Amino acid sequence: MDSELFLSTAQRTALEILEETARNRTTITYGELGAAINVIPVRVGKFLFELQQELNRAGYPPLNHLVVNKKSNIPGYNVNAPHGHKPIDTLKAREEVYQYFAKNP
Repeated sequence: MDSELFLSTAQRTALEILEETARNRTTITYGELGAAINVIPVRVGKFLFELQQELNRAGYPPLNHLVVNKKSNIPGYNVNAPHGHKPIDTLKAREEVYQYFAKNP
């Protein structure tokens, strides 16, 4: 599936980190991911939005639900209710990601 993706180096690194995060059934903060891909934390949300758009086309589950705010431990608002759409259940979406990677290591 990975060969279908057209990703920048930072996006590919982020995908690898998020896949590992999913396999470990954990989350990662915006700051931690930003540091790993050299993107400042306040820009990670936009970065993830663009990455997830590409991942959606390739059939990936919503990996952006694994990236959380350090204080609240939840994803940003636009992850849960993207651009005025109906809010998404983060825990359900996260479990979908965990199950996907349990079946597709």
